[in-house]
Amino acid sequence: MKISGLVFLLLGIILIVSSSVNLAQLEYVSENRDLYRSLTSHAPIFIQDDSQFDPAHGVTGGSGTQSDPYVIENYTIDGNGTAAIYIFNTTKYLLIRSCEVYNGSSGIRIEKAKNVIVENVSAHDNTYGVFVYNATYDVTITDSLLENNRNGVYIRAPSDTSPEIYNITVDCNRIFNSGDFGVMIEGYSVVHNVSITNNVIATSGSYGLYIYWTDHDIISGNSIRGSAKYGIYIYYRVSNVLITDNTVSSSGGYGIYISNYCGNSWIYNNSFYYNNGATDTYDPAHVQGYEGYYSHNYWNTSGTPHGYGNFWNDWANNNNSNDQSPQDGIVDWPYVLDGDTGAKDYYPLKNSTPIPELSSLLVLMFSVLFVGVILRRRKH
Repeated sequence: MKISGLVFLLLGIILIVSSSVNLAQLEYVSENRDLYRSLTSHAPIFIQDDSQFDPAHGVTGGSGTQSDPYVIENYTIDGNGTAAIYIFNTTKYLLIRSCEVYNGSSGIRIEKAKNVIVENVSAHDNTYGVFVYNATYDVTITDSLLENNRNGVYIRAPSDTSPEIYNITVDCNRIFNSGDFGVMIEGYSVVHNVSITNNVIATSGSYGLYIYWTDHDIISGNSIRGSAKYGIYIYYRVSNVLITDNTVSSSGGYGIYISNYCGNSWIYNNSFYYNNGATDTYDPAHVQGYEGYYSHNYWNTSGTPHGYGNFWNDWANNNNSNDQSPQDGIVDWPYVLDGDTGAKDYYPLKNSTPIPELSSLLVLMFSVLFVGVILRRRKH
């Protein structure tokens, strides 16, 4: 008996759902400071090309292949105003893990490089916890603690004529007490395919997540809370971004703000609590989302019998009769966002329960699209 392609697709979706990260476990896991007390003190590391992957430059093992990357590990490094670890102009596979980097212009700076993984790193008291800059791609930052930096993760292109930056993944990190931005993408039209997933971003001095002039990104599964200004700030010419399954709470300003000239992004199945002064009772002076002029985005999915939007605590909790017959979990009146476009979430959720089937399917679709984009770029 043959199994149809549809069954294989459904099985794939189930695997994606079953492998999702439990943010509660990520948030409350021990910081394990004892690990960093046992590290070896090392001077700042600056690697300027593949020929410098050697013990003299702090490399502790590996051969530079995908299965056996070069390794820099078990160091504590005082940047003393410079980059504690600076990787420049490299192509070999590199794993930076179990290091403490602090007091630098950057804890880790990655520039004109590819095939770098940053894992289980503590970066604190730097201008940038991790700085990804200029013609860099295939970089992953994961399972790390970034705290008390001016900016937690900063991804930046120098200008709109710079070489592209793409395939950057920021996943399963704890990013706390950033002076300005928890995560910042400054794209200038040449940054693409960035995935910001399953992170806890708390108490940022300005914005939890700030995205400028980039496209084809995924923002999913993050907990963003206590940002002084906006939880998520989408600013100028941002397009084709999937924003789903995030929880954004207690922002001083809007939970999500999409500025002018941003379009074709999907925002659904997110939960927004107590942003912009919102309470459990709806007040039109304290709406939690905003969309600027000449922007057109999708604040809910569509489907039969209805689509799915986002959970807005001030709207869902307005009164117990909001969800009229049939009792389908959808508030029966759209949530109207602030801004110039008259944007609405037409299917606001009555409860904040995730809908992983829909989320995973769209993530899968976006992922397939991204692979196509990458392959096309590499052919040219």
